[in-house]
Amino acid sequence: MIEINFDIKLKNKPSLSKHYIEKIINQSKKILKIKKDFEISVIIVGDTKIRSLNKKYRNKDQVTDVLSFSQIEGYKITRISKENQYLGDIFISYPQVVRQSKKFGHSDKKEFTILLIHGLLHLFGYDHEKDKDYNKMKQKEQEILNKIYD
Repeated sequence: MIEINFDIKLKNKPSLSKHYIEKIINQSKKILKIKKDFEISVIIVGDTKIRSLNKKYRNKDQVTDVLSFSQIEGYKITRISKENQYLGDIFISYPQVVRQSKKFGHSDKKEFTILLIHGLLHLFGYDHEKDKDYNKMKQKEQEILNKIYD
């Protein structure tokens, strides 16, 4: 069983449920053929918080959409040493979700889904610093998204 800590740190709470987040995570786990269960935290925040985290941990003084903080940095998910190991935290800026959904012409829910998948892939050891890694990560994001929106 996957354990999810879910928190919304906004006054105007978006209509997101822990059940929907579980669906995304379970579909991702299935597609990536991850056998072991794990624990993660998903925190929905505003622009001020995500900008603060981005500045503190990435030295980028700007709003971003999603940040992942891995507890097993540098390892692929297959290196999980025990059941229910804590993988890390995913922070998503909901105001940025809304802006990007308008920009890309789809729903807030779909944009949130894309960002959560992206954050999960980072916790699972994927990266996009090099072109080949970027393409591999984008392909996995799309594969998971297609399964969720079947």
